Amino acid sequence: PRAGVRAHGHREPEDGSGGGVTPFRRLVQLLFLGLFLLLVLLTLFPGGERIPADRFLLLDPVMALGAMLSARTLLPLGLLLPAIVILISTVLLGRFFCSHICPLGTLQDLVAPAVRRKNARMQPPEGWRRGKYLVLTGLAAAALWGVNLTLFAAPLVLAARLVILVLLPALQFLLQPLALLPGAGALLPEQAMQPLRYSTIFFHVLFFGALFGALAAAPRFWCRYLCPTGGLLALVGRFPLLPRRVGDACTECGKCLPRCPMGAIDAGHPNRIAAGECITCTTCSLVCPEQAVSFALAHHGMETAPLAMPGRRQTGLALVGGFVLAFSARRDLGEYWPEGESGNIMPEGLVRPPGALPEEIFLRLCTRCGLCIKACPTNMLQPAGWPTGLSPLFSPLAVSRRGPCAPECALCGRVCPTRAILPLSLEEKTWAKMGTARIIPGKCIAWEFDKPCLICDEACPYDAIRLVPAPGLKVAVPVVDEHKCAGCGWCEYRCPVVPSAAVQVEPMGALRLREGEEYVRRARELGLDIRRADQREAPAQPWEGQEGALPPGFSD
Repeated sequence: PRAGVRAHGHREPEDGSGGGVTPFRRLVQLLFLGLFLLLVLLTLFPGGERIPADRFLLLDPVMALGAMLSARTLLPLGLLLPAIVILISTVLLGRFFCSHICPLGTLQDLVAPAVRRKNARMQPPEGWRRGKYLVLTGLAAAALWGVNLTLFAAPLVLAARLVILVLLPALQFLLQPLALLPGAGALLPEQAMQPLRYSTIFFHVLFFGALFGALAAAPRFWCRYLCPTGGLLALVGRFPLLPRRVGDACTECGKCLPRCPMGAIDAGHPNRIAAGECITCTTCSLVCPEQAVSFALAHHGMETAPLAMPGRRQTGLALVGGFVLAFSARRDLGEYWPEGESGNIMPEGLVRPPGALPEEIFLRLCTRCGLCIKACPTNMLQPAGWPTGLSPLFSPLAVSRRGPCAPECALCGRVCPTRAILPLSLEEKTWAKMGTARIIPGKCIAWEFDKPCLICDEACPYDAIRLVPAPGLKVAVPVVDEHKCAGCGWCEYRCPVVPSAAVQVEPMGALRLREGEEYVRRARELGLDIRRADQREAPAQPWEGQEGALPPGFSD
């Protein structure tokens, strides 16, 4: 066998980190990772509407293609342009996106030395590389039947959820004791003092723990074997204009083999590489003692090895798998797809952010990136959990009991990368009715116990709750005027009744329009009058039934 290469074409064990990272590549990686983190962190209210965090996520072509294919529509050119630039650049330069830009890839490189032992001998079979193409095929098949499942695999979506749903809450929890120090309120921003709590956080901790734990088996395990974006870019960048070439000075020492983070170099022929697997990290050129490896325009000296592509049977099984997942999502009784059929069951908790498109198109376009969840200043938006079914999984739900919708905030639509939530002005957002509050008399302090309670009335910013006399009761009781209710959830959030509030927001009456329609005009056509209380004229009589008198409870 050649020096450094085992017989029968087996690779030497890898050192766990891919070693020999060029200073330029590490600098570029850290710059893009820092930019990504900064954009996510600055997605705050107020001021976050000027932060283009959504544009960074649109660099992922699989995310954009999955949304368009499942929704059977084209995204605006301005939203598609980042992915187009990445695809064209990959044709010219190869899979540089994976080695220099992708934050999930960078995080794997940074974590790998702590996870994988030096000279670790565990190495998955080469056939596992087909996995990323099979995942890509399965996602495309599901999208053809109208179900967007890129949430499970698109790397920038995963990176965003990792930061938003795991790392930021973990960092806040770690620094929680600092909030007890004197003067901490003056040093830390108000939002940093509020505890971030998200549903599905346990699942995400396990998922990302497994993703990074897999680095013990191989460096960049996700990129090599499972990433659908890596599979797409491997197909697009098989013949780059700047390929790896090996000069005559090569002694076939094999030192580049264990250093390649993707294991793309042929063990039997170190001067040959699977071009689609190479991520243009240039590590091999750095560690070559003879300086025989370069990345240049000329194709002289370049030998390419075939990609580990799946066979017809495996591809067929991936297509069937995508169809089965789509079938399970579209025909399960518990999932809501408003297709106009009778007997369609809408979950009572299906309250979406203001400006969300109609449910069917919303589910197809939403990437579950979590940017709207991060942007919500009251922690109201939560990722949907498993009880909602497969198709709405991790999509944003408005949980009013956790927090209300701030009337002065419309940031969720500004940060949505695929416009599943429309970017509305504050005026339009006010009229984008999320649902309707409903009083539960059997739980209400006033209705059930005949005791004065005015909290929901005082909390409503739209003057949609009024107090009226009720037969047999001494105190005034709250009722909801559905024509004024925006479904913002302030009443539910402030209600003192536990465990569940005596007033709850349901999706009944929600106004969800397609892009291009006007919320104010459509709401008025429906007879709605959703205005802030300070925009209304003071009522002539403070309480119906007793002219000039305050209702019971105001004086107590």
